[in-house]
Amino acid sequence: MQELGSAFGVAIIGSILAAAYTAALPAALPAALPAVLPAAARESLSGALGVARTSPGEAASIVSAGRAAFAHALTSSAWWCAAILAVGAVATLFLLPSRVPSDAEPERDSSILVSNTEGA
Repeated sequence: MQELGSAFGVAIIGSILAAAYTAALPAALPAALPAVLPAAARESLSGALGVARTSPGEAASIVSAGRAAFAHALTSSAWWCAAILAVGAVATLFLLPSRVPSDAEPERDSSILVSNTEGA
């Protein structure tokens, strides 16, 4: 069950990161680039770096835009993680039954103590 939860967590946070990167990549990518190259840059940071390698004149602006978008996406996904964690903590606090602390002394049955002393 834990592995399933981990897989879903990675998939959800990865999707948030990818969507945030795509949305944050500035539309100010150099207009001189062919239409295919900006699409490759919008897919991932490595795509943006690949586009920068093929466009030496615009490389600095492409790399800068890609890194800024990735930093924004990473920050957004971290905030989503924190929010999901907070909701989970509150749900755990209210939905799970409370337990007796383990250091509490259990009640002793006095009849057991009497029967043990009588046999000696």
